[in-house]
Amino acid sequence: MPSLTLSPLALLWRSARSHASLLYLLLPHAPSLPIKEGSLFVDDRIRPDAFHETKRIIRDFLSGLGFRSPRTPKNFDLRQQLTAEIASWNIDVSTTFTEKMLHNSCNMAECCYSHESPEHQYFIALYTAFTFYADDHCGADPEPIGQFAQRCLEGAPQLDPVLDRFAAHLNKTFGLWPRIGANAIISGTFDSMTAMYIEYTTKDMATRPGATRYPYYVRTKSGVGPPYAHFIFPSAWRSSVNSYIQIIPELDYFINCTKLSFYKESLAGETDNYVHLRASAERKSPTDVLRTLAAEVTDTVERIDAITSIDPELAALWQRFLQGYLEFHVKTTRYRLAELDFYA
Repeated sequence: MPSLTLSPLALLWRSARSHASLLYLLLPHAPSLPIKEGSLFVDDRIRPDAFHETKRIIRDFLSGLGFRSPRTPKNFDLRQQLTAEIASWNIDVSTTFTEKMLHNSCNMAECCYSHESPEHQYFIALYTAFTFYADDHCGADPEPIGQFAQRCLEGAPQLDPVLDRFAAHLNKTFGLWPRIGANAIISGTFDSMTAMYIEYTTKDMATRPGATRYPYYVRTKSGVGPPYAHFIFPSAWRSSVNSYIQIIPELDYFINCTKLSFYKESLAGETDNYVHLRASAERKSPTDVLRTLAAEVTDTVERIDAITSIDPELAALWQRFLQGYLEFHVKTTRYRLAELDFYA
């Protein structure tokens, strides 16, 4: 049972999905599960060569980044507070859904933002729960998310009462993050809701060869990268954004493209994800795209390392986020990283 000495990244979520969606991984033996047809599959079974190559790419990627789990403890006060809030929504969903939403949201706040105050961590956990709900619950009727931004700007009631709470929650952003960060959190939220709406209303649309920027366009919106990047830097951390604003684009890319969910998605026969969209547009195999993406994300990590190297405090904060971000994915059981012998 190898210890966790890997590193965080590969391609993130989320539902392309946002929320953050982000990661599942390999089994010790190629499965023979009945799954949907796709470029990784033959006769409704995952091709062994594609399975093992995907496994190798992700293992090499993680190992190359030297991840060591911070082993962040659970924050039981945070979990109790969020449990009470979600219960007050009175939504008609399964216990499994609410438990998954609770644990994923708290894991995100605990693992990635442990340096922040309880108030900030609760904001992030609840924000994550709202985005989880919007993405996973509104697929049958996407109009509430499609009209979210318009109704926020008009001050009109949302089409879903949970989204009314989300809109009210966003009003607290400016009291917790600097103006530039808060603006980016708000605009990034609107972008993510729009991207979810695009995904749900274009399911039958094929990606045309040559539309090579379209997959990343959707990913940059749906990945919720800017909010989760700016969450790292609360108002109290420094009085000016000058020291970190230049790494925000790199953090955005890291968050959007660290997508450890590809393996799980492949087993489930899911092809409406960034890797498959990009493969269709670039006329490449999904494993080739995954290999390229792993290299691109690794390059991004190295670039952030270099940029932050002159600022020890910023470098330490970045490393904590980096380690915590993968820890989040390892702890999230639906990503199945334990099947790769990675533990947190």
